[in-house]
Amino acid sequence: MSDLTNKAKEKIDIIAAAAKQASAKVIDKTKDAAHATGKTMVKQGKRLQNA
Repeated sequence: MSDLTNKAKEKIDIIAAAAKQASAKVIDKTKDAAHATGKTMVKQGKRLQNA
């Protein structure tokens, strides 16, 4: 019984690590997109001020 429990815990740990890694990638991409959006907003704001 403990063998099954250990195997289940190992699989859960593997799945949790994969989910954590996937969420980290999504967060990184979201940060990059937000940064790019901010740059664009600043650029367009300057363009409007100069118009």
